[in-house]
Amino acid sequence: MKLMISTLAFLFCLMMTAMAADVAIIDYADQWTQVKALGPTLNEMKIKYDDITDDVMKGNFQLAGYKLFFICSMATNNPTIHSNLDGNAKVIQDFVKGEGSSSNQPRPTRMKLMWIGFRRG
Repeated sequence: MKLMISTLAFLFCLMMTAMAADVAIIDYADQWTQVKALGPTLNEMKIKYDDITDDVMKGNFQLAGYKLFFICSMATNNPTIHSNLDGNAKVIQDFVKGEGSSSNQPRPTRMKLMWIGFRRG
């Protein structure tokens, strides 16, 4: 019960933050079910986001201007995504430190990077 209340509180806070925030996600299908879950879950919650998975697959991505960044739990099952996340560690670290914005944009709220796994079914 405590976990359910915590999860609901987290999702409520996410919804309230995301209404005014730009959200970037990396979403990769579960290798067994071939189903993506993060994007569809955010769609159901009517939260707008940019799926930057293709940019990550190409090896270069930026997080400037985003306030929330989510990496689905299946992302590192793809060796290209895993390697390119490692190769762009500074981009992610700068985002978490709040240094990912350009000078004319407000700094993002400092949030811990979160790996989120959803099971749909």
